[in-house]
Amino acid sequence: TKSGVTVIMHEKLRQRYVEKARPGVFLGVGEKLVLTSGGRTIELLTMGTAHSPTDMFVHLPKEKVLFTGDSAVSTTASWLGACDLQNWIDVLGKLSALQPKVVCPGHGAAGGPEVLANHAAYLTRLRDEVAWQITMGRSYEIALASVKLPENESFGSKDSLKDHVKAAYMQLTADP
Repeated sequence: TKSGVTVIMHEKLRQRYVEKARPGVFLGVGEKLVLTSGGRTIELLTMGTAHSPTDMFVHLPKEKVLFTGDSAVSTTASWLGACDLQNWIDVLGKLSALQPKVVCPGHGAAGGPEVLANHAAYLTRLRDEVAWQITMGRSYEIALASVKLPENESFGSKDSLKDHVKAAYMQLTADP
């Protein structure tokens, strides 16, 4: 950039910036980049498409703090339009394995590991409910009318359920 700052981002996003000839210095993170300074370690992690193709996580291992972006939320509905539902569930499990004490989600209040567990549980229930509808031979329209998730899911509002069922249905019925 003009001020000499290097911007660190997901490698896929860096490639887009280069293709569009954006000015600046961009460092792409493929899987993991570890930064250490003054006794603090910061891990920048990518784990494939979860919420989006350019998900990146910031982990402070000593402090046991994890920043998730929109890949984990504690309130509001997640957008599933560009997700890989199964990998997202897997990624939340891998993030849980880091044993964070504090999880700073993309939306909602910070919390503990329950932020990851609750979001993973919602996505798993969504996947399983839609998969069951598909195995019963039901069309998207019938599946949408039939899928029931717990009313207390803060990120599974009635407004978002239609989009969530559609994304899951499309992924589960897509040709590999």
